[in-house]
Amino acid sequence: MSLTPAAFSASIATVTISVAAATLLVFVDVMKELPATMVLRPFNSDTLAVVAYQLARDERLDRLVALKVLPPQLAEHAETKERFLREARMAAQLSHPNIVPVYELGVDEHGETFYAMKYVKGITLEEVLRGLRNGHAQMQAKYPLTALITVFQKICDAVAFAHSKGVVHRDLKPEN
Repeated sequence: MSLTPAAFSASIATVTISVAAATLLVFVDVMKELPATMVLRPFNSDTLAVVAYQLARDERLDRLVALKVLPPQLAEHAETKERFLREARMAAQLSHPNIVPVYELGVDEHGETFYAMKYVKGITLEEVLRGLRNGHAQMQAKYPLTALITVFQKICDAVAFAHSKGVVHRDLKPEN
């Protein structure tokens, strides 16, 4: 089992939106040993190349999970590692229907810090907006204005809930 990171950026509370489920993805932490997890593929990388997302299978519970992994070269920086852990701890406190739950936090056999969360299959809001802008009929049929307003409302509900708990998202954008 290998957890080789791709790339993504950590901030105090990173958010990913799955338009398909209108779900806000926020992250969590709890230091444990790595569960029986098999990495399937990296996905959703960010330009800042700070952390990696990987699709994995939790073999104990037979389910797909999204792993957020802090590469060892970044974990060497105390401030970066603490920010990653703080983000996880804050997200762990958020229980909301539009915020993806975190299942586990740990360190793998290679010393890489990670946490596992619910895997939400879907496309980003950026992909939806690009498809609509480019006049893709299939996208227009699937995401009429009423559906987009519902997604936006769910995002706002999740962000408002996070704010009520003292969590501020510092990088909210459609591609997240």
